[in-house]
Amino acid sequence: MSKYAIILSSADDVHACAVAAEIMTALKGRALILDTAHYPEHWRLTARIGNGRRPSWLLRAGQLELADHDVAGVWWRRPKSHRIPGAVKDRKVRRFCAQEAAAAFTGWIYGLGPKVVNPLAAELVANKKPYQLLMAKEIGLRVPETAITNDPKEAQSFVARQSGGAIFKVLTATSWTFANTRQFKRSHARHLRTLRFAPIILQEYIDVDYDIRATIVDDDIFCVSLKTEHPRARIDWRLDLSAAIEPHTLSRTVEARLKRLMRGLGLRFGAIDLRLTPEGEYVFLEVNPSGQFLFCDIHGGQSITVALARALLGLRPAA
Repeated sequence: MSKYAIILSSADDVHACAVAAEIMTALKGRALILDTAHYPEHWRLTARIGNGRRPSWLLRAGQLELADHDVAGVWWRRPKSHRIPGAVKDRKVRRFCAQEAAAAFTGWIYGLGPKVVNPLAAELVANKKPYQLLMAKEIGLRVPETAITNDPKEAQSFVARQSGGAIFKVLTATSWTFANTRQFKRSHARHLRTLRFAPIILQEYIDVDYDIRATIVDDDIFCVSLKTEHPRARIDWRLDLSAAIEPHTLSRTVEARLKRLMRGLGLRFGAIDLRLTPEGEYVFLEVNPSGQFLFCDIHGGQSITVALARALLGLRPAA
């Protein structure tokens, strides 16, 4: 019997569905999309740990029952917060139940170690943008001049020093709105006083010939270029849905450094954004451990879905 790949996401996640379909149709494997919001009410998880025997676990979801030896890999795609049943009315008790569920669930994920894409400890650390920039700089990638601050004076001083202009962006993703990267304009200066509520990332503007998205799955790298003619999208290519997407070949030096970065961060999967300047220099912007990639497959001729499916089943990369 073939083993399962478990994908932790919601059933309407098209990336999760695409990888699950690849596993089940092309690779003849088994895939299960598990919505973590349904734990602990709708599916059961039991871990057994003791002396003199190997630790084991058992997962029951509907009519399906899986033991540790039934699972080849787990994709920490985009799990949701655990939903506590409405029967629990007291707010403090609800919070306690959610904390208990998270402690048991993440403890299970940590225990799976390298079976997980990405290992949870690495995922949590690598999501911190300041740490990404530090790691990228240490391995020899060029990064933008950057200030991360909640000090209005420091922010104003940094912006004033950027002869080519500055941009700003958030440190974390938001669930209620699309937080795009923006050019810092004079009108923004009056809002710097609000930095006392939350810090921000400020960076020098990097002139762009092409935006580059490099997606890495274990030792495989898939790369596309994005060319946009939309003025606003010169700051953030995501604002142009009609951007031209083409396969791109990185220099061997940059490719090797990106792979070193992924190993240093402990990631098996990551979507890396770079800028290729008119002078031909690659500049590292950030890595998203749960980044989107289907547009690279569909419009850029890549095979990231295949690579990820194979990785989750523990198969070697396709030739």
